[in-house]
Amino acid sequence: MNATPLADWLMRCVAARPAPGKADWAEAMAQEYALLESGRLGWAIGCMEATMVWNLRENAVYLLVLVALPLLLYWIDTQLFTVFAMHNRELLIWSVREGLAPSLLLPLPFAVALGAWRPDRIVTTTLLGGLLLHQIGNSIYNSLAMDTPFLSWWGPQATLYMAPPLIGLIASLSVWYWGGMLGRRLAMRLR
Repeated sequence: MNATPLADWLMRCVAARPAPGKADWAEAMAQEYALLESGRLGWAIGCMEATMVWNLRENAVYLLVLVALPLLLYWIDTQLFTVFAMHNRELLIWSVREGLAPSLLLPLPFAVALGAWRPDRIVTTTLLGGLLLHQIGNSIYNSLAMDTPFLSWWGPQATLYMAPPLIGLIASLSVWYWGGMLGRRLAMRLR
């Protein structure tokens, strides 16, 4: 098997988006790669690994916030539900019956803040924070906590924000995406 196309592709990836402050290093690695006669795949894998470590260090706080945010949202959501259930039962019944669960809009201020902080990561925030961690992560947690199959949270009888799961998921991802875009616009205006 000829590993050169794979090695070439890896090196293009390394050179295309170097970590901030590492453009000179990425260029030097690409130039060294061009001079190699053998061991190109090993060199390309090593360069990709170095780039991934640099990017991970650069984005560590952002990634930690993305991981912690769904946990915080889940905690806030359960606290709101408890307060509604204990102190304002009519508001709780109205919000559930009308499908206006506060948990749908709960991520909005956080998505705006993330969009302002990392305007170049709106899609990552939406997919990683909104889809993978917030929706799928909460579904896994709920299925484990309630000892029900994971797919029961997405089956034909399931609802998400009092809507069919696909509609609820699209609504949730829209809140994450448009919140991030609003944050990006606010950040650009303040600059």
